[in-house]
Amino acid sequence: MHSPTAPTAPASQRRHRRIRWTLIVLLSLISVNALAAGFSFIQQPDGTGLGIPQDWLLGTPFRDYRIPGILLFGLGLLHAFAALSEVRRRPSAWFWAGMSAGGILIWIVVQAILMGSTRHPMQTILQATVLVVGIATGLSALAQYRRRG
Repeated sequence: MHSPTAPTAPASQRRHRRIRWTLIVLLSLISVNALAAGFSFIQQPDGTGLGIPQDWLLGTPFRDYRIPGILLFGLGLLHAFAALSEVRRRPSAWFWAGMSAGGILIWIVVQAILMGSTRHPMQTILQATVLVVGIATGLSALAQYRRRG
């Protein structure tokens, strides 16, 4: 017996769906990581909760990780809000995703300037990963914005 096949969505709809879900995944990934790391820094400002040495802060305006933790936690909340806006298909979702991308890119560039990026190989890998994910998030937000028009 022959079963009817469901019509396939046009290529532009499939592309939009892929971009949308990529954006949701990227925003969620950064949100979970930023919330967890920020919370850890707030609870254990010396960095021991994440195994990050306090001497990485030498030469920065911070004597411990509490203030960076609060800022990082705030970025996590922003990313969570942006992901939820995208899941709910809010017209402003692209804006919040773009703000999130801009925030995390500013975060990682300032971090690299203040702390350097060569103190430990893991630091370099994390900074490069966050930079790439931030750029991908920003480009996906831009694609969402362009689709609106």
